[in-house]
Amino acid sequence: MISSEDWAYLAGIIDGEGTIQLSQASTRYNGGNNYKYMIRIYNTDTNLIEWIHERFSGNVRVHNRGKVGEAFGKKPIHMVDWRNVDDIGDILQGVMPYLVVKRDLAETLMGFIYIPQWEKEMRKIVTNKFKEARDGG
Repeated sequence: MISSEDWAYLAGIIDGEGTIQLSQASTRYNGGNNYKYMIRIYNTDTNLIEWIHERFSGNVRVHNRGKVGEAFGKKPIHMVDWRNVDDIGDILQGVMPYLVVKRDLAETLMGFIYIPQWEKEMRKIVTNKFKEARDGG
């Protein structure tokens, strides 16, 4: 069981180091839209990413910055993300009470993931609302 303190801590990390994304990815052959949504956290601290992964799972990757000769002194960037609708829903539900900075984005994404795919116009409206919230408009 994940404690409320863990959810609050994750919310702080998402607010400070995280990305909440919703965008139209491409147009399908049948005229519908594909959407890309995810929550991602970047950090150079391996321990932080491991702590997150142990409690909240997610997909973990490491990105080494620059070529071998250029990367001297630069730490690798560790990432954990959630791209599955169910995982995103679980994460957003857990952190929502504690988010401050990215609360509007999280609420909008939460609404989006539960809109049926055939509600194309509503999905477009919510995506535009997300863009406005992201851009501060």
